[in-house]
Formats: sequence, structure tokens, C-alpha cells
Amino acid sequence: MIKLEHLNKTFGNHQALTDINTEFKEHQTTVIVGPSGSGKSTLLRSLNLLERPENGLYHFNDETIDFTKPLTSKTILTIRRKTGMVFQGYNLFPHLSVLKNVMEGPVQVLKQDAAVAQKTALDLLDKVGLQDKADAYPGQLSGGQQQRVAIARSLAMNPEYILL
Repeated sequence: MIKLEHLNKTFGNHQALTDINTEFKEHQTTVIVGPSGSGKSTLLRSLNLLERPENGLYHFNDETIDFTKPLTSKTILTIRRKTGMVFQGYNLFPHLSVLKNVMEGPVQVLKQDAAVAQKTALDLLDKVGLQDKADAYPGQLSGGQQQRVAIARSLAMNPEYILL
């Protein structure tokens, strides 16, 4: 379970998140809806520790992060290994094929055997309807296809939570 208490994040004079208190339960889909600029992406980036709120508590399973205190690299890596992130801009590596984009995290971060990572990547690409594009490059794909590759890449890391 993820729980946030009294989370606040500012950018200069702009208050992006104000006293956020919420829970995200396991095995549940949560949708965050709001107009552009309302803090949806900032909230997701905070959950993945890409943004650091000025204060508040972040409970992630058995771990509690107090944003008023410095974060260790170990804490950041632990959270990021358990949260998959699909960015608005997809952030695919343009110089890697679709297959290699999906395999990169499991091989480099999880130290998974390349053959195992390749089989998993092909299975995931099949699930998102793109196994036939495994050898293509991101620039050869439509926006929707790139988004599906980004989803497969996130799933390849076997995260506890996926942030989209």
C-alpha cells in the first residue's frame, strides 16, 4: 500500500501539491483526474521520487519517508525498483530497437540474463500487440505504438505499482 500524508510541493511561487492525503491500495486501479496544471504528473513523479516534495510523509509498504529529511540513494532505488513509470513523453531510447528498449531495464538494473529478458520482452510485446515491431526503432512507430512499448517496458521490471 502507498499512503501520503500532508504532502506539499512548490515550484517557485506555484503550489503544485497542497496538503495531499491519500492512499493507493494494492490490486486496485486508481484514476487521478483534473485539469492541466492541477498537479497530477507532479504527484506521480513524487511517488517515483523524481520530484521531492518539501514536506509530508510517504508510506510505501513497510517503509516511511519523511520528505523533510534527506533521502538516501538506497531508499530512492528501492522505491524505483517497485514502481514502474510510463511517462507522458514515453522516454524510449531512440537508438535501441523496441525489443532492446523493453529488455534494457531487466538486463541493466535487475541483472537478468539476456535470454530470459528477451523472452519476457517478446511475451510483453505480444500482449500489447507489437511483437511484429520488435526490430523497429521508436522513430518508426506511431505515438500509440510508442506508448504501448513504454507500458511493456514498465511491466518488464515486474513492479508492484505502475504509474501512468
